[in-house]
Amino acid sequence: MEFAPKRDGVLKNVKHVESLLASKRILAVGAHPDDVECGCGGTLARFSGDGSDIRILTFSKGEAGGNSGKRVKEAEKSAGILGAKLKIYGYPDTMLSSKLIGIVGVIEASIKTFKPDIVFTHNPFDVHQDHKAVYEATAIATRNFPCSVLCYENTKTGLDFKPTVFFNIDEFSERKSNAVKAHASQFGKGACHIDKICVNMRYRGLQSNVKYAEGFMPYRVIL
Repeated sequence: MEFAPKRDGVLKNVKHVESLLASKRILAVGAHPDDVECGCGGTLARFSGDGSDIRILTFSKGEAGGNSGKRVKEAEKSAGILGAKLKIYGYPDTMLSSKLIGIVGVIEASIKTFKPDIVFTHNPFDVHQDHKAVYEATAIATRNFPCSVLCYENTKTGLDFKPTVFFNIDEFSERKSNAVKAHASQFGKGACHIDKICVNMRYRGLQSNVKYAEGFMPYRVIL
């Protein structure tokens, strides 16, 4: 059963989609090192713990936010904590919108070979230009593939994020925190602030009646 996208390409009024946990191939797409970990690291750790194959695509090396070599090494360490395989591209940080067609092609190629059950990506209400570009590229790239698409949040760059799908990460909150901490050069910058991450996990947990959770806005859910 497939739910058609609603206003702004985002489904409304979906509370819990536990059958998604049966998925075995997960693709997480992010603009910069640390985006995926902050947005859906706990959920990726949960899938990894269930034996799923986790892939992370990151499109820039984050040179606008620090030393790109150091950031790549941090991203590799973080992916290891989450049990994910990482691929980082060298698209220009802060200018991903100018490379939209190339990014679409990369995501499409990955989907064709990997055949993910779920794709995680940025959300349409994120005001960071790179995040918005990656969301748009993901929406375009997945249009012809039977995969669910869930949009994660960035705690700093969007005020309109209203999740309706929640993943219980009670047992994986520490792994998410450790994955975020691996990005040591980014502490205190943007969303990569461990206190903010912990508060948000508790807040999404409160919304979904568990201790810790991550929330998502579904672009498309296939059950």
